[in-house]
Amino acid sequence: MRVNLFVFFVALLPVMRAAAEMPGVHPDSMEAFFAAKYRPQTVKNVKTLATEKGTRARIVAYRSGGAMVRALVEMPDKSPPARGWPVILVAHGYIPPSSYTTEGSYRLVTRYYAKGGFLVVKPDYRGHGNSEGGLPGGVEGLFRGALYARDVMNILASLGSIPEADTDNVFFYGHSMGGEIALWVLEAAENILPVKIKAATLWAAVSKPFPESVLYFRAKRNSALAERLKAELQTELAGYDLASFTPLSYLSRITVPLLVHHGTSDASVPFSWSVELMDKLKAAGLKAEFYRYPGENHNISKSFYRVMDRDMAFFLN
Repeated sequence: MRVNLFVFFVALLPVMRAAAEMPGVHPDSMEAFFAAKYRPQTVKNVKTLATEKGTRARIVAYRSGGAMVRALVEMPDKSPPARGWPVILVAHGYIPPSSYTTEGSYRLVTRYYAKGGFLVVKPDYRGHGNSEGGLPGGVEGLFRGALYARDVMNILASLGSIPEADTDNVFFYGHSMGGEIALWVLEAAENILPVKIKAATLWAAVSKPFPESVLYFRAKRNSALAERLKAELQTELAGYDLASFTPLSYLSRITVPLLVHHGTSDASVPFSWSVELMDKLKAAGLKAEFYRYPGENHNISKSFYRVMDRDMAFFLN
């Protein structure tokens, strides 16, 4: 726990400095996230994976706050265009960090996009697989959105050090928890990052306001713990506006078109969440298309390749 808390503190330093200039701003709020700076860095190659099925891949590492975070980079197994391959950032959904692997988790997604002509970057998030760090314990761990979104921002800021990447053509895929992270990133990226995100796809996105976006899932596993954390959070955030901790309050900052996908029989993230999200996106004036998949589960398994093809056509057009 001491190590996790130390990493948590170090990772927050840039945000805390920004927040220090903004009295009354919590370091895990959206305002602090928008004010943070992300310096380009050199993404280091860690391991080259075996070439298979028309793609090649490697594991890379970069620094996010106080943690060295790994990511999978996968692309077509051929020479890239002169400008490089268009990029898809894959923000994965919740997997127990100890069960997650950089080279295995979400590989069906990364490989299919890579076969379609994209360079795919899938960051672990801190504490997942062999990546350093992790979420702090207790109520501080509820701010996972802010922490994981910073991990994504740091690698997006550093895409220029991946020689095969076309940083003027970047797209975003977010599934489940990764869909919530996508909203964080899309609201901040245009004014902060040196890359251009042009469109995004959200699969079964976690899209409830904070803290329901986190406590809903905690309550399904342990309702007593969820109630205790909720009470502690109320004390922690006394005097703060809860609306400042959710990307749903800042949707008008998003400037790119969106696809929203959801299966009607999703047992993990309620289908109604995407219905409500679409209402909010439209109210904010965003360009968004909603695709419903009757009887489909959380991963839209039966229609998976149809949805992937729909995404790639959307990105390329």
